[in-house]
Amino acid sequence: IVDWWSHRVAPGSVLELSLEGPVIERGTDGFRGLFAQDQTPLNVARRALHEAAADPRIVGLAVRITDPEMEFAQAQELSRLIRQFAAHHKWTTAYLETAGDFGSGNLPYLVASAASEVSMMPEGEINVMGVRVQELFARGLLDKVGIRPNFAAIGKYKSAANIFTEKDFTPAQREEDDALAGDLFNQIVDEAARERHLEPAQIRALIDQAPLSAQAGLKAHLIDRLEYGDQFTDRVKDYHNHSHALIDYTHYEQVSLLPHFAH
Repeated sequence: IVDWWSHRVAPGSVLELSLEGPVIERGTDGFRGLFAQDQTPLNVARRALHEAAADPRIVGLAVRITDPEMEFAQAQELSRLIRQFAAHHKWTTAYLETAGDFGSGNLPYLVASAASEVSMMPEGEINVMGVRVQELFARGLLDKVGIRPNFAAIGKYKSAANIFTEKDFTPAQREEDDALAGDLFNQIVDEAARERHLEPAQIRALIDQAPLSAQAGLKAHLIDRLEYGDQFTDRVKDYHNHSHALIDYTHYEQVSLLPHFAH
């Protein structure tokens, strides 16, 4: 009965993907999974978007982004899933409350920009910035307590033991960390430029000005519309002057009474 009820999808429905709280790799199946409302299980989102993309009853995707916690690779996968959904000739739209009020908004914005259009709360900010790498060095503490670390490393870039053997960056470790941060930053710039149809140099210039107000982001074409969450919902329900039912991605995904032990 639960399986049948969960798949009652009206023609012309819109899948709603909500990103709030931690993005986790796997959610819990069965009854236990019904209580994890403050998490975004990536495996559930992946299955739901794949199924909905091929489902003729689903015509669009609405992505609602509210202060998610995710890793860079997770943001890139969510962006890819949104693009793959759109490749089935279905529309996509995203709503951001804000992108990094008190920290980096790189990843929420990266996911939102994968949609065909992006709207933001008028009081929101776009805090897309550079990438920081932070290392920990414990050699000073070890010296104080009389512990002398002894590690062997083959090659100057074998820096895993530096946390115990060094008090600061070695030239090789600084070089590799700079290369990593630079590559991640370039990926953010290139993906945002491609999705927003801007030049990478424009994105870099806007990053140098961050944080940007929602109004400044609209003027710079980083977003397409200013609206509140309820206005976004109402617009999606009447998208392109057609009436649409909204179905949450967790409800669209098959509900099971017992966990899938085969998984």
